[in-house]
Amino acid sequence: MEYAPTAWGHALPAMAARAIEGGDPYAAAAEYRTAIERGATDFATLANYGVLLWRLYEFRQGEAVFGQVVEDPRTDAATLRRIAHCYFEIGRFDKSAAMMRVALARMSEPDALTTSTLAWTLERDHQTEEARHFAEAAHQLDHSYGPAVRLLAHLDRRDGDFETAERRLTEQLHKHPGDFDWGLRYELAAVYDRLGRYDDAFATLGLAKAQLAVAAAAHLRDSYLIRRRQWEITQSVTASDLRNWRAEMPSLGPSKRIVFLTGFPRSGTTLLEQVIASDAASVGTDESGIMPSQFIEPLIWRADDVISAIIELRSFDTAQLTAGRETFYNMTEEYLDQQIGERLLVEKNPLLTADLALPLRLFPEASLLIALRDPRDVVLSYLCTMVPLNWSSAPALNVVEACRFYADTMRHWLWWRSRLDRPVCELRYEQFIADPHGEAQRVAGFLGIDFDPAMLDERRRAERRAVRTPTYDDITKPLYTRAIGRWENYEKHLRPGLSILQSFVDALGYAK
Repeated sequence: MEYAPTAWGHALPAMAARAIEGGDPYAAAAEYRTAIERGATDFATLANYGVLLWRLYEFRQGEAVFGQVVEDPRTDAATLRRIAHCYFEIGRFDKSAAMMRVALARMSEPDALTTSTLAWTLERDHQTEEARHFAEAAHQLDHSYGPAVRLLAHLDRRDGDFETAERRLTEQLHKHPGDFDWGLRYELAAVYDRLGRYDDAFATLGLAKAQLAVAAAAHLRDSYLIRRRQWEITQSVTASDLRNWRAEMPSLGPSKRIVFLTGFPRSGTTLLEQVIASDAASVGTDESGIMPSQFIEPLIWRADDVISAIIELRSFDTAQLTAGRETFYNMTEEYLDQQIGERLLVEKNPLLTADLALPLRLFPEASLLIALRDPRDVVLSYLCTMVPLNWSSAPALNVVEACRFYADTMRHWLWWRSRLDRPVCELRYEQFIADPHGEAQRVAGFLGIDFDPAMLDERRRAERRAVRTPTYDDITKPLYTRAIGRWENYEKHLRPGLSILQSFVDALGYAK
């Protein structure tokens, strides 16, 4: 069979490769099925097909393919790590860890990469003792392997042993400098913050970002292009559009019980979703990515121009809208691995604020829940959070870019809040921390679900579905006030961007 290299980094059947590069993954999946029917059942082909199905949110079928790959004794550790990553990225950390155990067991000699990867999956599954065991084993296999040391320090920080975490990280940076120093420094900055060494924390964070600057540059360019398209689309939506979309609701079949939970990253959306979704009548998605990747990106961002995008948005007929709604729900159920039924679906995505036009077109009956937090605290937390580089994380390169990104996102909400013709509820992080019972009761009333004080029990949150977002550890702890007004510890470092935030500080009611 003819194979060709692609940007995916793996050999693919040539026609499937061309379909992927041409932006048609469904055609690529069809090519895979044909190749497999004709006898291409080697583990590499099957694994690539399974990963493609994963990208298409066909998780059940993808998992069945992965099962065939794992059963093949020839499957190597690198392929098993790819499969483990697929499970990891949708929050199925237990299955990710199980896959990594198989990978490790099949190796004649364990390596630091595989051992450390298993440790990280266990940590995300809150199996911290076993995670520490494998992280220490990875460190013994290769003392220069930074991710293992970062995990050990992260576990120390989770345990409140900040001094040990600092010692580990500084020793590693001194003895084994390398390409992963940025990751070690992100962790070290978090440790310095907890020790009250704020200048050291910000300086260390700056060194980490400097190491990432070259890699982040292309993502930052993409970010500006996307943000311009987002703003042009938002401004193109008229009051007449909103009325017409709402008027079409009866023709779309039974109303869906759905709320879009948005705001900006690090505004408390994860905590709020976990509180709401702890009620049996609700289910949360924890940022499935379905709306942006399957709807917004192809229909809005990739449109030839703004005029084409807004015309298509307005011209959807009932059949297209109904099919889109069904596709969204089917993919969400695949992602959740459960039926939604009559439950309230909490579609949480803090960056959806800048892309509300299409979700509101697809679900005109949806409610909106907006998480607000002091913009200065939000930007500081955004700067300090270590996430993979992409268009939405690259602006964390420096203070000014981070503030511009906040402003470019939240200006959408200031535009929408006076124009929307649907139920809207704003919730302030600071007010929720001050009065969790009262605020949770208010939100429950807005959403039409029964309030139960147990929704605020962190032990109940810890027992629920694993959380994918970077704040996964915080939401299993009792509520704390440490993050409120934290920006004041870094005021002199944030000063270059504070003027950009001031209008939002005023408009959202955070001016003193």
